[in-house]
Amino acid sequence: MNGNDTAFGKEIYNRIVDEGHAIGNHTYNHNYSINYTSLDSFIQNVESLEALIYDTTGVTMDIFRFPGGSNNTVHKRYGPQSIMLDTIEYIENRGYQYFDWSLDSRDALAVTVSKEEILSSVLNGIGNKRNVNILFHDSWPKTTTVEALPEIIDYLIEKEYTFESLTKDSHYIHFEYIIDYP
Repeated sequence: MNGNDTAFGKEIYNRIVDEGHAIGNHTYNHNYSINYTSLDSFIQNVESLEALIYDTTGVTMDIFRFPGGSNNTVHKRYGPQSIMLDTIEYIENRGYQYFDWSLDSRDALAVTVSKEEILSSVLNGIGNKRNVNILFHDSWPKTTTVEALPEIIDYLIEKEYTFESLTKDSHYIHFEYIIDYP
C-alpha cells in the first residue's frame, strides 16, 4: 500500500483488513526522487505509512515491497550508490520481510496496458514455476488489470495453483543486487 489519508483511503485500508487480506508497506508516496534521495527520506516514508496504517486499522505491517523492486536502478538518479543496500538493511532490521516478484504482469508498461497483453504476459510467463509472486498494480488507471484477473485466476486454479495472503513467513523472492561500480 501507499499512503492515502483521505476518508476513502482509510475505508479501503479497513476493508482490506476486515476481509482478511494482507496489508504491506510500499512507502507512503512511491516517489523515487524522494524515497531514494537519502536513507532518512526513505525512513520517513516507511514510518509515515506505518503510522497511518496502524492508526487507521490497528495493524502493524511486517511485509514490504520496494518501489521499483529491491534491485532497481532508478535510485542511481537520486541518491548515493549505497542507497539500495542501506534501505534493504533498514527494512530487515525493522522486522520486515521484503518481497520482489518472479513474474511481471507488465501492467505498468504504460498508463493503461491492454487486458490481452496482461493475460499474455502472465499466462505465457508462468511456465513451470510453482512458487510465484506476480507483480500487479492497482492504481486508478489500471482497469485492464482488474479485467484480466478473473481469467488469470481461473487459469492458475486449473493448473492447481493455490492463493494465499502474504505473511512474513511466506515464500519470498529477493532480487540479486549487483553493485555497479563507476
